[in-house]
Amino acid sequence: HINAMLDRLETLVLDVRGVGDDIAHQLRTPLTSLRARIERGLRDPGDRASVEATADAALAEIDQLLGIVAALLRIRELEDHARRSRFATVDLARLVRDACDLHRPTAEDRGIHLTCDVRSDGVVEGDASLLIEALSNLIDNAMKFGPPGGRVTVTLDRERGCMVITVADDGRGVPVGERALVTQRFYRGRHDCEGAGLGLSLVKAIAELHGLTLRFADTGSVVSLIGPARPRNRTPRG
Repeated sequence: HINAMLDRLETLVLDVRGVGDDIAHQLRTPLTSLRARIERGLRDPGDRASVEATADAALAEIDQLLGIVAALLRIRELEDHARRSRFATVDLARLVRDACDLHRPTAEDRGIHLTCDVRSDGVVEGDASLLIEALSNLIDNAMKFGPPGGRVTVTLDRERGCMVITVADDGRGVPVGERALVTQRFYRGRHDCEGAGLGLSLVKAIAELHGLTLRFADTGSVVSLIGPARPRNRTPRG
């Protein structure tokens, strides 16, 4: 356990060096806390069970921090537009259905009624894995912050020549005063209270990479990804 913990901590420190001073500053407090936990365990190890408990808790913290660093590096990569070289034609109707199918077992476990409503179709040039990740983040938020046993509806429709993917739930939505903040890194409002405050930052980065707009409705809990798309049977102009 101790060797594995030290190996992961070394990996984490190396990763932090590459994410920038501002981001490293945000990680300093949890890393300091982790160091103190390990030092206490080594200074006063007690019996084997206590050592194992300290190691397990430290490993869990390291895993969480590694996840944060991975998300930050992913956001930076997206902001640098490094993933555009992987763009291909993405069927939006299939994307929406796949995202809903991915979350349906979790929705059933939580007693949430998840509906997929594909009213239109179209294709975009993009990275399918990133787009489904963005949509999955929105669906996960809707299930997490909506009322127990509520409804989550994912809709694909056309609006003023653009394709609109909307995720709506029965919750109150993002307060007006937080809408400019929830997509900032490390902001922990109601919609990121269980995480590191990076979920919507990642959604925004993916949206911007694809020329999409992330929009919060004026009323209710409704979030949309909006952007240009072409019909499935039309090829892009060369």
